[in-house]
Amino acid sequence: MYEKWISYIDVTGHKADELNEMVQIPGPDPAKSTEISLSFAMLSVNKETCTVALDWPVDDATTAETTLGDEVAFSGKMKHCFKLSIGTEQYVAKHFYEIDAGKDEVRMLENTLQLESKILHCEQACWFLGKFCSAADDLNMIIVKSKVLIPD
Repeated sequence: MYEKWISYIDVTGHKADELNEMVQIPGPDPAKSTEISLSFAMLSVNKETCTVALDWPVDDATTAETTLGDEVAFSGKMKHCFKLSIGTEQYVAKHFYEIDAGKDEVRMLENTLQLESKILHCEQACWFLGKFCSAADDLNMIIVKSKVLIPD
């Protein structure tokens, strides 16, 4: 069994109730940012069965004060990314803005469910990849591990 912390942005800042999921990048400009409170959830994965459990805290024991950029830093087909810093660590907070309800119709609960679903799928994919690599090793098969670069 292994565990790790994931995060969910609490309702303290003006955008905070609709943001989630973090990836590391350079941080926000303090002059164009909002201070928010970030809550962390515990993700547990059973290494043998791939049973995944996600538990959100019921108190403020796992929160951190963070700085969230006020402007969209990056944007894709379904998500906007805002710069986020937690202490000296820099991340992006992703906000789903279009799923099925149309543009800008994604609310906090739906956004949270999308985050949870994505995390669970990523953990399951990692588990299956590990099992696949182990089975290949057992059969003395070679798995080519290389990056494919696509020219501009």
